[in-house]
Amino acid sequence: MTDPRRVREPRAVPSRVSLLAPRGELDEAAADALRTEAAARIAEGRPDLVVDLSGVTFCDACGLSALIGIRRGALEAGGSLRLAAVPEDLDHLLTRTGLRDFLIAFPTVEDAVSAPDAKSMTLPLKHPGRTRRAAQAGASREPSR
Repeated sequence: MTDPRRVREPRAVPSRVSLLAPRGELDEAAADALRTEAAARIAEGRPDLVVDLSGVTFCDACGLSALIGIRRGALEAGGSLRLAAVPEDLDHLLTRTGLRDFLIAFPTVEDAVSAPDAKSMTLPLKHPGRTRRAAQAGASREPSR
């Protein structure tokens, strides 16, 4: 029996694009495997990543953290991260956590792969809580003389 958390590349895609398709639970072990595979693809010169989430049945904080880290690595390499076929429960989690605004998602893998310029749709990932705290800290300081 095949490990349901195994990362695989089931479809042919353009040479700069790499398709990752985790299956089953996107928990700590699967998140580590996905991070490792994404880093390898980026190192191979394939920094435009599409993650097909259609086979993901569960995603915890480790899975979300992996997606954020993979996105950051792709951007640093001049690439992008596009999510495809996001299950309803995971889409709801992305929305509730505010990550839906930063992780670009498409209804199908084909849509994600053929998106004209995913980099132009990629927004910087900023943590709103940190930004708010920094602003509050700056506002509470006495002006220096």
